[in-house]
Amino acid sequence: LYTYQQSIMLVDLKWENAWITGKINESSIGVFINQIFYTHAVQRHMIQIHSSMIEYSGNGLLFLGPSGIGKTTMAELWNKYRGALIINGDMNFVQETDECFLGWGTPWHGSSPYCENTSVPIKALIVLKQAPENSIRELKDFEKVQLVSNNIIYPVSYTHLRAHETAAN
Repeated sequence: LYTYQQSIMLVDLKWENAWITGKINESSIGVFINQIFYTHAVQRHMIQIHSSMIEYSGNGLLFLGPSGIGKTTMAELWNKYRGALIINGDMNFVQETDECFLGWGTPWHGSSPYCENTSVPIKALIVLKQAPENSIRELKDFEKVQLVSNNIIYPVSYTHLRAHETAAN
C-alpha cells in the first residue's frame, strides 16, 4: 500500500498488478507509474544515471557530469564528426547482464531532444569537468566510484511516498 497526497496505490507482492484509488489526478498517476517503473528496473539490475549516451561502432559511451557541463554538446559533436547515434541526452539506464553492462535510452530526456528506444553495450564512462585546458586520464580507485555515483539517479523524489505494511490479525 502506497499513498501520495489523497491517492492510494495497492500492489501485489510481485509488483505484477497495481490498483490506484482515491482522489486521482495526473500528478498521482505519474508518481505511481514512476514507482512501478523504478521497482521493475531495480528487479532487473538497472540503475538510472544522469548522462548523455551515444552509440559509436557498436559501443555505448556515457558522458557524465552536472547539468550544464556539456554532456549533450559532447554527444552532438560525436554525432556531427563521427556519425554516432545519440541515444539520450540526459537520462539513461545501465543494466548489469551476464555478458556486459547495457546502456538503455529512456523516455525522459530533460532539456535534450534525444530519446531513442534502444540499448547498447557500454564501453566507457566519460566524466566531464571544467578545466583551464583539455585533458583526459583514467580515473583511479575510489575516485571512479565517487564521480560515477554522483550521477546516479536515486528515486529520492519518492520520499513523499509512504509505504505501509499491514499486519495480519
